[in-house]
Amino acid sequence: MHATCRQRGSLRNPAPSPTVAVTASPAPVATPAATPTVAVTISPVPSASPFPSIVGKWKSAVTPSSETQSFQLDFDIQSSTWKVDYTVFGDLQGAVPFVTIHIEGPYEITGPSTAVAGAFEGRFGITKKTLMPRSTYAAEYLNSLNQAATGFKADEALDITSTGFAPFGQYPVSEVDADYDILKVEGDKLYFGARPDDNNMGTPEKRPTALSEVFSVKY
Repeated sequence: MHATCRQRGSLRNPAPSPTVAVTASPAPVATPAATPTVAVTISPVPSASPFPSIVGKWKSAVTPSSETQSFQLDFDIQSSTWKVDYTVFGDLQGAVPFVTIHIEGPYEITGPSTAVAGAFEGRFGITKKTLMPRSTYAAEYLNSLNQAATGFKADEALDITSTGFAPFGQYPVSEVDADYDILKVEGDKLYFGARPDDNNMGTPEKRPTALSEVFSVKY
């Protein structure tokens, strides 16, 4: 910010004037002005959250799920929303993507885990699910399963929020509208709970009691 200055005009020499006798009188003593009172409001320092921050993008390694297939998790987590892309590969190296399941919704961390030391409990809501075949062969395979969701095309995500897709462990949102999970942050690693065989974590009673061995790293 630049201050604006006003330039004063030049002083002119006054014309001579006759001598006048002046009787000096004491100068009045100026009364000092009262110092104004300034009200200062001090805001309290916000306390740190008791819960870990999981905001960021996190990705797991390509992890074998059978003798011929593997998977990878790719999370995008904001302060109150989460997204994950779960990609299944037709090989063990992650070079041949087969399908990608996308899930998103709101989430909240609710408190410390009662089952795992250092972990926390969370509710991960589900408001949208899509399933995308990553090749023409994958699209034909999905369409051959005679599910309520059909009409798959290569590299096009099909909404399965209301139908689910049982062959891939996906429930309709009317049956499972959230995952009741546990989580733990260790350095740059993010762990979630070990999922059950039926992939149903839709109630607090179905919350995992152990962490998964698979972790994701922030990138």
